[in-house]
Amino acid sequence: MGHLQRENQQTIYDIAVIGGGPAGYTAALEAARYKKKVILFERGEMGGVCLNEGCIPLKSFLHVSRIYRKSFAHGLKPSEPSIEYIKKTAQENIKKLKNGLLYSLKTAGIEIVNAEAEQIEKSEFYKIATSKGAFFSRDVIAATGSEQVIPSINGLADAIQKKKAVTSREFFELREMPDEVLILGAGAVGIEIASFYTDMGRQVTLIDSKERILGDIDDDILQLYMNQLEKQGMRFLLGVDICEVETEDKVCVIYRKDGEIDEVSGDCLVIAAGRKPVGNFNHVEGIYICGDANGKSMLAHTAIQEAAAAVHKILGEERQADYSQIPAVIYSSPELSWIGGNESKNTAADVSKKTMDFSSRYVIDADGVKGCIKIIKEKEKILGCQIVGDGGSELIAFMLSGNLDKIVYPHPSVSEILREVL
Repeated sequence: MGHLQRENQQTIYDIAVIGGGPAGYTAALEAARYKKKVILFERGEMGGVCLNEGCIPLKSFLHVSRIYRKSFAHGLKPSEPSIEYIKKTAQENIKKLKNGLLYSLKTAGIEIVNAEAEQIEKSEFYKIATSKGAFFSRDVIAATGSEQVIPSINGLADAIQKKKAVTSREFFELREMPDEVLILGAGAVGIEIASFYTDMGRQVTLIDSKERILGDIDDDILQLYMNQLEKQGMRFLLGVDICEVETEDKVCVIYRKDGEIDEVSGDCLVIAAGRKPVGNFNHVEGIYICGDANGKSMLAHTAIQEAAAAVHKILGEERQADYSQIPAVIYSSPELSWIGGNESKNTAADVSKKTMDFSSRYVIDADGVKGCIKIIKEKEKILGCQIVGDGGSELIAFMLSGNLDKIVYPHPSVSEILREVL
């Protein structure tokens, strides 16, 4: 059924989407593909955290830093790229991708309202109140995203005020490159920021309260991965209780480990302690909440799958987001990629494991960085896979798709490792 107008000429939209990040723009484009009248609300920049202050700028930073680091492995001695050049490159990539996204939304006929959806009420239709007026829709998909967690640590707020501590968002706005960096949080974002700094030759310490990070990764794979990161200069300070942050000439983190008080200092503290959902629409009956806002799996590609599933549910199809098929990647060097179950949760399964040295292309490109692929399977069915090594991010999504043994892999390519390990 198409859109209609109320007696006061107010348009009734088929689907209202709140938020213009990966979940939001995917939902809008998918609904428009099925000829639905769609309105999209975005209070900030289109593309959300991922495009503007997360995935895309960080990978842009890593692209430049990786070229710089790898050049030394081949006898080159380039000048260090300036932080202004690195930021400019990231902004150019953001602009290019954003322009493409805005073009897609425009050509799909999606109406965009640059305002916050302040309140939603349901009666005959959903009423969305904004600073630009009220809008009405039959269905609502809320994709309001997430915000960074700032831990309650004595002295941290003072360090932030003095610009000695920055969030991962403010990391992209730094005007100079610190020599010694502390990173609060050894998850994916923390490790990727650490990878950037170690590529640039800086000293980096990652601090985390967990004794063991990356809980889905098997011990042997995690050990190999962390060994490679440590060889590049990362230091891991795990299983600590942070007592206080002090700020003078340097920023100092005072912590307790095994009953002993100690400290570590640096020029800058980057906060990468996780994210939490934003948005207050959980109480509104019948709306669909997708992406980071539902707190299930804070990954852009999860958000995309959830958004598509929500649209097809509105269209009357029985479609669910399949979280068992969600891959994860840390874009460090080497990359760490994984999907499905691990060996510790599938003790009766068969395990096949190969070093990445069985891939000729990997050997050529890796500059001596060690890697490994591990497959957990039951008979011919692959239950899970974990990969340490650059190129794993391009392979991991296909690992549960089946029939991998029927594919002819080009030579030389990183994908040849699948023929070896299957």
